[in-house]
Order: sequence, then structure tokens, then C-alpha cells
Amino acid sequence: MRRRLRRHRHRLERIPHLLVAENVISQAELDALFEGKLEDIYTLRVKALDTAVSHADFARILLHIAQRRGFKSNRKSGTSKEDGELLAAVSANRALMAEKGYRTVGEMLLKDPQYSGSKRNKGGKYLATVGRDMVEEEVRAIFKAQREQGQAFAATELE
Repeated sequence: MRRRLRRHRHRLERIPHLLVAENVISQAELDALFEGKLEDIYTLRVKALDTAVSHADFARILLHIAQRRGFKSNRKSGTSKEDGELLAAVSANRALMAEKGYRTVGEMLLKDPQYSGSKRNKGGKYLATVGRDMVEEEVRAIFKAQREQGQAFAATELE
């Protein structure tokens, strides 16, 4: 657990440095990124699929997704009861996305009424559990959409 938490914290420290190094956002913009009145992040994630977003909004989207990307296990053993519940929730969300035609996880979390109260898991309920591959697909879709809108900061090298 300590190793996982340390890696998570270290990843969250490295991502802003990467965004500055790749000229997605300047250090001054990064320092002021979360000041003032901010647009809802899920609204931004959906907006980024259709229209060009600013450097700062793109950075906010990537930072938000990185914070919630999930854990990829390399465990080879069987699954526990909790793992079964998680996998069932992932399957249910995958089916919901296919049934209602949501393009990404962010769009599902924004538009589906069952997530209007909370978009996070609480109290042993795994309603908002999604597969890590689903999150990766959303990032790829956002990068592709931004490149199609002519945004140079959404380079394939950064993706």
C-alpha cells in the first residue's frame, strides 16, 4: 500500500512538470491554474471532444484524469469478493456506455442521471467504477479531437 501511494503521489508530481516541459502550459499558468471560478471538469472533458479548448483547460483535463485513472494490477491469483463487485460494476458501466451511446467515461459521468448526485464511489458502492482501458480511450479521444481542432499542444509525442 505504501509503495502504491508513493507511486501515485510521485506520478502526480511528475505530470505538471511534463506539461510545462512540453510547452502545454507555462509555469506561471500552472501556478494559477486552479484559482478563480472554474468550469466543471466533466463539462470540460466533454467539451474537449467537440471543440478546441485552451492550454489551461487541456492541462486541467489531463491532471484530473491522471488523478483518477485507477490502479492496474499485475496479480495472477484469483479474485476476491470485492474484486468481483468491482468487475461487475465495470461491466455494467461498459454496457451503459454502449447502450446509451456515450463516447467516453467523462460524458457518461456528466450526462447520465444516476451520476448526478455523485461521480465518486462511496460507502462500499462501486457505481462509478470504470476500467482503466476506458479512461485510456477517453484520453486518446481527447488528444485526437484536439489535434483535429488544430491544437499543437496535443501532439502525438505527448499522448
